[in-house]
Amino acid sequence: MMMNLFFRYRTQIAGYVKQFTYGPASIDLLTVKGAGHLVPSDRPGPALQMFENFLRGQDYSKELPFSFQLHPLKEDYQIQETVTSERTGMPVPGTVSTRKLKLKSRRMSKNKSTAPRERLASAPLNPPPIGTKQDDLVTDLPGLTWTPNFKHYSGYLAASPGNYLHYWLTESQGSPKDDPLILWLNGGPGCSSLGGLFEELGPFHINSDGTTLFENVFSWNKVGNVLFMEAPRDVGFSYRASNVSDSNYNDDYTASDNVLALASFFAKFPEYKNRPFFITGESYGGVYVPTLTSALIKKIQVGAQNGANQQYFSTSSRY
Repeated sequence: MMMNLFFRYRTQIAGYVKQFTYGPASIDLLTVKGAGHLVPSDRPGPALQMFENFLRGQDYSKELPFSFQLHPLKEDYQIQETVTSERTGMPVPGTVSTRKLKLKSRRMSKNKSTAPRERLASAPLNPPPIGTKQDDLVTDLPGLTWTPNFKHYSGYLAASPGNYLHYWLTESQGSPKDDPLILWLNGGPGCSSLGGLFEELGPFHINSDGTTLFENVFSWNKVGNVLFMEAPRDVGFSYRASNVSDSNYNDDYTASDNVLALASFFAKFPEYKNRPFFITGESYGGVYVPTLTSALIKKIQVGAQNGANQQYFSTSSRY
């Protein structure tokens, strides 16, 4: 059975929905008006509303219940301006200073030496320590212009022998103890999921100066705990130890590494075990997401995946 619908964002038609059902199974195919390949970046409001209602099983037109008020800027990034009288040139008593974002300038030297980078690239890569949850807690993020109201973690997860996948977890701004776990995978193949974090659905976005971060009020961690994982192996900060000669890359290897990395994640963050779990992605994530889903289901069915309680999967801009 198929149904054609549309959904609204505020007062406008935001997109269209096709719902396919077969027995107890259902698939919703949504098109967001005006969005290109990067839906959360092109149409952040409708994308967040769409995903929030997908998570809750609600009408896609249901309005978002969140506040979109920006957090105050840190003092280091504020410029205070005193209002003065045109007649006297003196400060006006009781006026409130205006505050603006102060961006740092970025200067690049054309003759900058590349020697340090060459030495780093040729150095042997030893396995990084698989730290504890507390080890991975981010307490100071350079260039962050505001103080987050949530915790976030960054570190490594063990995949196949000698392969380590980098992750960044942004806890929910709502109820991190109750909200679902959402895995996000960018596509490519070979695109870092930090692109999703810093340019699309993450709470931190990069300013035009390239050195500071501003708040994304349409961040998906308003609806859940979002795990950004850099896959396949060697993508972004993920890497293969220098003593490992296996350099094969295919979708099955990627799914297998992701399953192992998720097991490593649940060992590090046991509070997410058996939590509602959503696998999401975009572009070539349209391959990563279903292949990982299939591999996880097989593990769950034989009791070999301790922690994952997968309920749904979703892809954005499949092609």
